[in-house]
Amino acid sequence: MAERKVLNKYIPPDFDPSKLPKKKAARNASDQQKVRTMLPMSVRCSTCGNYMSKGTKFNVRMELVKNEDYLGMKIFRFYYKCKNCAAEFCMKTDPKSADYIVEAGATRNYEAGKEAGKLAEERRRKKEAEEKGDAMKALENRTLDSKRELEMANALDEMKTLRSRHERVDFETALRRVRGAGGAGGAGGMSVEAKLDEADEVQVQMMLLQQERARRVGGGSSSSSSGGGGSERGDDGEVAPSGPRPPPESRPSKQQSLAKRLKVVKKKESEDADQVAGVVGGLFGGYGGSDSEGD
Repeated sequence: MAERKVLNKYIPPDFDPSKLPKKKAARNASDQQKVRTMLPMSVRCSTCGNYMSKGTKFNVRMELVKNEDYLGMKIFRFYYKCKNCAAEFCMKTDPKSADYIVEAGATRNYEAGKEAGKLAEERRRKKEAEEKGDAMKALENRTLDSKRELEMANALDEMKTLRSRHERVDFETALRRVRGAGGAGGAGGMSVEAKLDEADEVQVQMMLLQQERARRVGGGSSSSSSGGGGSERGDDGEVAPSGPRPPPESRPSKQQSLAKRLKVVKKKESEDADQVAGVVGGLFGGYGGSDSEGD
């Protein structure tokens, strides 16, 4: 099969290239081309007010802008159509700022980052213009910059130190310190019993007294069932002589005294609450009376 391949073409002696049919003219650089692109920024249609976000895909027409360039770089114009009303808007490239310029048919939305960049660039140019003819101003600016950097470094070191200190403290250590501060009387802090008010303290004492009495009753019944003697043990643990005991009505118990004390405390609290309510009612009543008189 190799001998059938033709590597050279035969050109007849009467061949005239001028008689060949002319091909279609090449595309002009200014003609429009259809391309697939995305929006480089967020815009709003001026016709219907529809918002189109950055990155929305479009089939657009692209053309070369005549008699306009930047340092030899070409500038292109793109024609978009709104997704909602199909109204046309156009924008062109801006090689100077590496961005795009919306020409007609839409408005560019506000971009905080771009505005901040513009302000920073203007501030830098102004600073350079001030330092250009004034050496003392340049020295002052460099001093302020170094001072600011030193303050930032000190703040960063302080934050790192505080973070490392917090990492060394675990849950058990913090809980132990809290318990120690709560259990200390006057040196470490106020105890839990000192934070309780009088009514709570009375209720706690009554509860402890009831638990102690229940425990003693249980222990006394077991001792009496194991083997009885002629003597009994009192509340304080001492052996009392056997004999007739005085009736319980004649001697007040500790629980009764605590109940009486609790009743007095609650009565006092209710009186204080009534007094406060009377003062507040008088104040609001005075305001209401003045309003009624004004009416």
